[in-house]
Amino acid sequence: HVAPVLDGIAATAHACQDAATQVASLSRRLGVECCLWLLDCLAWLQCFVGNVVREGWVMPVAGVAGAQSAATFSPCATATCDDLPSAAHARKSLEYEMGRSVLPLSTIQRCHRFLRKPVVRPPGRMDGLGGVLDAASTHRGWCDKLREQCKGPVQVDTGVIQAKVHQIHSAMGRAWRQRGQGQIDVEVCEPIVRAVVGDWKSSRAMPPDLLPRAAYQCEDPRWLTVVWRLVQLAGPSCFALRPAIWRWVAIGVTFKSGAVSTYEAWRLLFVRGQMGLLQEGILCVLLRPLVRGYLEDGQSGYIRSTDDPLLVLTEVAQMAKARSRQILAAMGDFKKAFPYTWREDVAMLSSTGPKLRGGGFHLLGHILALDVGVVTMSGCSVVPIRQGLPEGGSLGPVLYPLVPNSLAISLKEAGCGVAVDPDIPSLWAEVAWSGAGTPTLMRFRISGAASGTLATFLMGML
Repeated sequence: HVAPVLDGIAATAHACQDAATQVASLSRRLGVECCLWLLDCLAWLQCFVGNVVREGWVMPVAGVAGAQSAATFSPCATATCDDLPSAAHARKSLEYEMGRSVLPLSTIQRCHRFLRKPVVRPPGRMDGLGGVLDAASTHRGWCDKLREQCKGPVQVDTGVIQAKVHQIHSAMGRAWRQRGQGQIDVEVCEPIVRAVVGDWKSSRAMPPDLLPRAAYQCEDPRWLTVVWRLVQLAGPSCFALRPAIWRWVAIGVTFKSGAVSTYEAWRLLFVRGQMGLLQEGILCVLLRPLVRGYLEDGQSGYIRSTDDPLLVLTEVAQMAKARSRQILAAMGDFKKAFPYTWREDVAMLSSTGPKLRGGGFHLLGHILALDVGVVTMSGCSVVPIRQGLPEGGSLGPVLYPLVPNSLAISLKEAGCGVAVDPDIPSLWAEVAWSGAGTPTLMRFRISGAASGTLATFLMGML
């Protein structure tokens, strides 16, 4: 009964994609709202069918009785990995192997408990300023922690923010009219989808739509066809849009250190839906060569480690030591680099730097416009996220190097840099110390590291 529905979704998405590709005026005539409505309908229908299949496949195997129907998308629904077939299979194997023994069933259950990886979970009531909080206050604390983590730029003039927002809106309008003309506005083919899905690692996390990663890695031909057609329709060469259901992210926590009843001991994680993760992964495959080709020398771009800047520091230190001079190194790092990233700014950096245009830029801007976080600790709430690069996605490692790279370009334009005698550029000749009189400070710049570190070195000619 499910196969005809899957075939219908794939055929509809394929027909929309063909119409939008062959008749270029269709999507322009429909407008963003109509294209997004059509894409939302297909995405929700795919999620509906996927949940029906999941209930008929996962739930009976796992032995979950009376499970609430997940056919209708529920952002506050939860599931654990203990419900998956792997845990149930391990338990059944134990029961089969020990079925002829004289040990009671309780012993088998205790043995099964040892197979589970122990996970530290936050308590239902956290500590606050006035003592132990109740459940409602604890839940509000988790929501406030998420808002604080994704608050975006700080100490920035309001006029600058409004100007940047207006700039991104204007650029999005131009990009919508130029879809199909950008560098990465290519049709998403099935091999790219299979390659991105094949690179996924196993995950114990459950996304808000309750569709596990195994549903995409089982390589069912009908299901993969639906997935391929949908991401193709939403790709940069066609609609260049992100369906609303792909914006949902489940907010999880992982223990860092400290007292488990304090919020500071936990780190928030973003568990994105598989389709949203797949769309980001495909966009990153197309966008990564543009970004890496634009980065300044010394910027690692998450390709190399911190070896290059550390090597430059070593060379400068050895030069100073050989000349009996002193060196003062001031190391710096960005606080909460990903969460504090300004989304409008990093989107415009992708346009002004790597020259991202057309459908690729519109899709990137539409993805960065909004995430919908579902907080389920001690309650259930939906928190809109409009700033910060989530660490649970694929775009962060690709886009973030543009931020320290822009600082490196600004320092370079201001005349800062690293030079080795006697090849000192004429731009810095006036600050060179002649060896007599009062020495001056020569500024040296080293930029780029996997963590976005940018260090400014001050060599004192003493």
